[in-house]
Amino acid sequence: MSTEGIVTILLTLILGIPSIITIFRLRRTRIVYLEKHIINLNDDLLKNFNQLSIKYKGIEIQENVFFVSGFLVCQGDKDISDDNNYVEIYIPNNSKWLDLKIVSNSKGMQIKESVFKNKANINFDLFKNKEYIEYEGILEINSKVENIDTKALLEFHHRIPNIPSISKFKIENLKTSLSTLLLSSFIAFFPLFFAYDYYKIDNSDVKAYNAIKNTRIDSFTMNENKQLSDLLDKTINEYSGFSFLFEGKSQAYPVNGVKDFRGKEKIDLTSVYFKMDEWGIKDYISTIFRECSIKCVIG
Repeated sequence: MSTEGIVTILLTLILGIPSIITIFRLRRTRIVYLEKHIINLNDDLLKNFNQLSIKYKGIEIQENVFFVSGFLVCQGDKDISDDNNYVEIYIPNNSKWLDLKIVSNSKGMQIKESVFKNKANINFDLFKNKEYIEYEGILEINSKVENIDTKALLEFHHRIPNIPSISKFKIENLKTSLSTLLLSSFIAFFPLFFAYDYYKIDNSDVKAYNAIKNTRIDSFTMNENKQLSDLLDKTINEYSGFSFLFEGKSQAYPVNGVKDFRGKEKIDLTSVYFKMDEWGIKDYISTIFRECSIKCVIG
């Protein structure tokens, strides 16, 4: 997979759900740091191979030398358009950057890198939404290895106007959180499935009731009396599932001459109202939940 594809997936993992939640808010442009590696070159790579060593500029590395790599990604509605932008990466005092290289970046970007003692600079011009800069670096930490907190090893700073502090994420943690993301995605989209399905109702979802006695009108009476069928159609056109969910029932409609299955007029049936079938109220959510689960599984 290309670097652009990897960055896009990682942005989706980090920013997808918050973007859904804040879909009606202005997306503020920001820079995100995706940590790829922080490796102790001696302890992490060579501890099991006594006869193997790594040299930097002809000198064998010690246990306090680290390899770091990651991505800087721009995310938001507006580009970072200044001609001279820079991000500073600090490491602890009395430590030093040995080297830093830009190994890949979005097409067309102009980037320069430099290191000075415990600070590395990455200078760039136009930085568009979802564009990225990938770097690799080597640094020497002036501290005992067991006292080094790798989570706080790198500090990012900038002075770009209207851009908040750089957010940091570890790619490895994002990979192990994929199942959580899928669950969160389902939770985020479930109300949309529910709203869409619950809004759509038809004749089978709504039942008629005698407004005088508050008793349900049987299906035979409904089918054999056109005025009741017409009122049902009218109600379906004017009401949605949400209306029944929050209001409980429709308005009462006057009727006359309604006959039962024997052809006898029902003199006690002079007004009717409609409401959702009890099945629709009690079991609708579980049904939609099951359908959404199937859709998520089979894509």
